[in-house]
Amino acid sequence: MSFKQNLKRREQMELTLPQAVDYFLTALTLEGKSPATLLWHRKKLTAFSAFIQNGGAPFKICDLTLQDGRAFVQSLMERKTRYPGHNIRPEIEGGLAPQTIHGFVRSLRTFASWLQREGYTEEHIFQAIKPPKLPQTLIRPLTEDEIRRLLLAVPRDTHEGVRSYAIVLLFLDTGIRLSELVNLKISDIDFGGTVQGLGQGCERAPRSDGIDSTAGCYPVQGTRSSSACAPIGRPAFSDCCWRSDLTRQCDENH
Repeated sequence: MSFKQNLKRREQMELTLPQAVDYFLTALTLEGKSPATLLWHRKKLTAFSAFIQNGGAPFKICDLTLQDGRAFVQSLMERKTRYPGHNIRPEIEGGLAPQTIHGFVRSLRTFASWLQREGYTEEHIFQAIKPPKLPQTLIRPLTEDEIRRLLLAVPRDTHEGVRSYAIVLLFLDTGIRLSELVNLKISDIDFGGTVQGLGQGCERAPRSDGIDSTAGCYPVQGTRSSSACAPIGRPAFSDCCWRSDLTRQCDENH
């Protein structure tokens, strides 16, 4: 066995799970994956690492087995509460949704596939783990009367009320996902009529004139910057759309 082969073998034997996760995320970054995708994998693989290590010494990749992955997925299915240890959300009763568990399995399988391609494992150790079947849910669209009553329920005589009204209109107008709306930035908005979704290659959702007239009354909060994407007649602020006392408090705590 050559020196390089010995060195590679030693690296395989010594590589820990947290180190491998960091290497994996670096590889995704170099592939041009979006920050949202990186955060999605980081959260799931960090939870997996914490489960496997269970407060002990860093777990080595060479000791990782199919049963470790299955035990983690089983623990997710048996969980009785949501948001334990969350910085903002209180812990509530109820198990994880099938969609959440499905996401964990996808992340584990992607990570294991990368480990094999990089030569850290001889096989795809989590290939046999199948994601749970997702329920087929038919989403009924809101009626015109339901939309009218929803909009009438939002007060528009305060800053918070105008912000909430703009959020509801944007949901109704574009059909964007909750995560896309929460992370929406001024630079994602084409004031000619579209909103950019999250991730690489996402389509732009069309926007109607109604949301523009409401957004024009909503002052963007944040710190002043030299951003060129602020609407005409509005001072340039940070790129974040939905600022509030809560989001500022979260920023300060992190």
